Amino acid sequence: MFTTNEEAIVALLLKEKSTNLNISTETTFKNTPFNNLNFALESASFQKLNILSKKGSYALAHANTRVQSVLRLLS
Repeated sequence: MFTTNEEAIVALLLKEKSTNLNISTETTFKNTPFNNLNFALESASFQKLNILSKKGSYALAHANTRVQSVLRLLS
């Protein structure tokens, strides 16, 4: 099948690929907690602003209803 030189070359290539995979995996896992933290902070900020927006819409709708009720009474 393979000669001794070919086996050595294949073994060296496999070792190099394995090392590259380990480096990329370590890099990916090192960044993951920070990415999760950033996502959590952005998600919390979005939810907060979404709730404030809904409260504002409700307040405007409620105020509009009250004005219309007063105008109906005066008519």
